[in-house]
Amino acid sequence: ERLAVSSELADWGSELCNKPVEVLSMPLIVDRSLKPTPVPEDGFVLAVGRLVDEKGFDVLIEALGSLPQHRRPEVVIVGVGPNRQALLEQATKAEVSLHLPGAVAPSELAIWYRRARIVAVPSRREGFGLVAAEAAAAGRAVVGTSVGAIPQIIESESSGLIVQPDDVEAFATALDKVDPQWGVNGPQRVAHLDPVIHGQFVRQLCDDLYAHRTRFA
Repeated sequence: ERLAVSSELADWGSELCNKPVEVLSMPLIVDRSLKPTPVPEDGFVLAVGRLVDEKGFDVLIEALGSLPQHRRPEVVIVGVGPNRQALLEQATKAEVSLHLPGAVAPSELAIWYRRARIVAVPSRREGFGLVAAEAAAAGRAVVGTSVGAIPQIIESESSGLIVQPDDVEAFATALDKVDPQWGVNGPQRVAHLDPVIHGQFVRQLCDDLYAHRTRFA
């Protein structure tokens, strides 16, 4: 049996080996006490991940900088990485208010999700897209790109908006258009990623595979 964590990887794997690949989403490893909370009126745009090119945070900053000043929210990017100084310099030139708190513990990350108004996932590449799933579980609307499993996690114009990677103009439009209240639809989009439910699925899959191998042994 061939498995992948997203439709994008499944399509790539299927084309590579010329055989069907089944999608098996990874379980949502997030603070189980995290529950959707009301969206703060004065919240910020949150992004989470290593400060590296593939995460596309430069696109996020450029997109925010293209918005009119009065519609340009603060952005917080949680994470560490080699692009920290470049992102700070880019934000200064673009007149974007950027806060980089560095690395935080998983329990503290839940607090950042609660304080955010929306979550941005501007990735150029993803295997899955765990940040989008965490944001959905926290009841936050997501502006993300069409990579990894993000399009399966976020339903456009229901729990967020999806655009093509590296499209600054489209990302800026989405940031300006997204309704933070769409986040209320997020938890149901990732309910199947709960570790308990996911574990039941994996156990059934293993039972099926064992039965298949036994039958042809």
